[in-house]
Amino acid sequence: MIAIVAAAVSCRKSETVLDAVHQTLEQVRPKTRVEVDIVTENPQPSSAELQLQQTIEKRVEQERIATLINDGSGPGYVRINLQIGDAPDSIARLRALLHEFGVLERSSVKIVAPQP
Repeated sequence: MIAIVAAAVSCRKSETVLDAVHQTLEQVRPKTRVEVDIVTENPQPSSAELQLQQTIEKRVEQERIATLINDGSGPGYVRINLQIGDAPDSIARLRALLHEFGVLERSSVKIVAPQP
């Protein structure tokens, strides 16, 4: 409770108290690293597929599903590495988002490692 109050008091003007509380809670939860691979149509991802990757990343963070660690691409895929707090809920929400964008059938979501 003290941490929540401290976060609320120290929040910047552009943040709301609720944002500060969410950030504080995210910091104390155990984290899990998740790797999302989306298969591309060709060996090299197209500009549309790279744009889709960025759009998915933005939505993941806007909806507080996960925190973006980094992203990348390789032959035949684009990758998004995320850090999540509540694995079952976050993965379900992530899969729903991938479905919404029409890429769930060509995506894999795997837990890479729990973070201490």
